[in-house]
Amino acid sequence: MPYPQNSGARLNRVLSEQSTLLRLALALLAAVGALYIGEHIYLGEYLTTDENSYMFQAWIFLQGKFNLSCPPLEDAFFHRMIICDDQAGWVSRYPLAHSVWLMPAIALEFPRLMTAVATFLSVWFISGAGEKLAMPAWCTGLLLMISPYFWLMQGSVLSHTSGLATTAILVWAYLAWFQERKLAFAAIAGLAWAFLFLNRSYTAVWIAIPLSVHALLCLHQSLGCIDFKRIFAGTIVFAACSSVGIVMYLCYNHIITGNALTSTFLYYDPSEGPGFGSVHGREHTPATGGSFLKNNLTALNVNLWGFSGSLFAWLALSLIGWRKIITPLFLSATFLVWVSYSAFWFPGILEVQPIYYYETLPFVILTAAMGLKRLFEAPW
Repeated sequence: MPYPQNSGARLNRVLSEQSTLLRLALALLAAVGALYIGEHIYLGEYLTTDENSYMFQAWIFLQGKFNLSCPPLEDAFFHRMIICDDQAGWVSRYPLAHSVWLMPAIALEFPRLMTAVATFLSVWFISGAGEKLAMPAWCTGLLLMISPYFWLMQGSVLSHTSGLATTAILVWAYLAWFQERKLAFAAIAGLAWAFLFLNRSYTAVWIAIPLSVHALLCLHQSLGCIDFKRIFAGTIVFAACSSVGIVMYLCYNHIITGNALTSTFLYYDPSEGPGFGSVHGREHTPATGGSFLKNNLTALNVNLWGFSGSLFAWLALSLIGWRKIITPLFLSATFLVWVSYSAFWFPGILEVQPIYYYETLPFVILTAAMGLKRLFEAPW
């Protein structure tokens, strides 16, 4: 008996609904897991003074202010990662995005609530990006759920948690724009990068380089094609929305430090920017940066999936699942971030090492998932 003509469409709809339910279940499980780790593994405490700085600034924003006046006897209120002087006032040394992100949770006096939201969004959009690449949700979900690196970080209130969610949205929206050429996706991708720049500025710059090169190459290749105007418009929208983050960053700097080109981070300590030389009374050299890179990759080789050799397994899967355009794009973004932090004087936090590589996790998971899918479908 022949199947009805619409059976294929019906099957696709059922499979899509099942995939959506699986993505939702995985995202909810991850959010609950992040809360559990924060409250029961970290015992509700915070790993770093950075987290206190972000939460303090979120509380200031809730007062409808950018900063507070310094309290009397300001030396008695000294706190690492927080500026307290007569010029800038009492304010976090960090850019504003993560503190803005934490505002609802601070208002409810439950800071890890927004970490759970970030965890949900990270899993939802990484698996969504996987679907854009024709990968089932279980593929990306499995690789995330078995990652100690993912769980350890998501139990914290560090800016990397919202950074991961933002990068996941950026990747998903960029792929959607690349495939469908709808301006809305270009706008979402640009705004996601803007938020990332207002959060993890140094990381955002290095991620932007391969994406920008890819977007410009696509534009160049479309010259003379019927879709050129749409691709050109999308590229402009992507760039314009991305520039929102740069403009807001400069405005915030001007409000706090009085100089748009002097970030709060560098106002706190001018020697803390990337680069080699004398930092904090010691010399940061390329050799030292190389040792940081080696130590971080050694940690990732275990923390990525919980066994020694995780990094080699990722590389193997990335090669097995190689796709002509996507894999080089994702690998270049990943390696640029990893190598660039060799120029940063601080090696990271041992409990969640390598902390500065965290926003590359969507690229790592997706390239590995492409290889896992190819292995699963191989006619053994």
